[in-house]
Amino acid sequence: MNHQRKEKLKVLVAWVQCIRIINSAPQIKKIKEKDFTFNEYPQYLQAEPWILIRPDSQENLPWIEVLVALRFFACGGFLQVVGDTIGIDKSTVSRCVQKVSDALNAKADQFIKWPSVQRKGDIKQGFFDNGGFPGVVGCIDGTHVRISAPSHDEPSFVNRKGYHSINTQAICDHEGRFTNVVARWPGSVHDSHIMRCSQVCTHLEESHLSVQDGLILGDSGYACRSFYYDTISETNRAMS
Repeated sequence: MNHQRKEKLKVLVAWVQCIRIINSAPQIKKIKEKDFTFNEYPQYLQAEPWILIRPDSQENLPWIEVLVALRFFACGGFLQVVGDTIGIDKSTVSRCVQKVSDALNAKADQFIKWPSVQRKGDIKQGFFDNGGFPGVVGCIDGTHVRISAPSHDEPSFVNRKGYHSINTQAICDHEGRFTNVVARWPGSVHDSHIMRCSQVCTHLEESHLSVQDGLILGDSGYACRSFYYDTISETNRAMS
């Protein structure tokens, strides 16, 4: 098998894997809602300069780097396994994931932002249509993102489940879109403390004057506040 044929095979495998990822990840609407052929897909990615890294790179075509990163994000597997699946080295997978992650992170503030007054109205209506609960502008919860044991202050990163993590706080709207994310606290830190120290908490404490300003829904892991409603405890109390 000559070199050119090998390269075509690698691209074909990457494309097949990308199709599987898109089919299993409906949140990637911008890609999924378009009907692409194999030849059109690279051009589409190249038309999105915010997601491309070094278009003049001699290492990998940018759109292949995106496909590799999408594969890793979707399956959460080992770099070696992702590389073997697509036919590239583990170190190359690592560089692709790092580049695409940096590109996405650089644009995060354009997509993850607290809703405007007009947008809050749409979110309230959306939550009411979905669950019949009025005045809701977001749902909050924390999730533990597993990490390797750090060399500095290692014990503080061990969460209550016994593994190392970053305790990440997230607020989403009625469509499941993130409107606020705090991902900087060790796994041992309690959800309530993360919320209390966050900028969104300060904003809500200063701007929330009545129920009309909107409510945040969550569980009993957060302290009671004028803008926060513990739906889990209230539901259990009503059922008992």
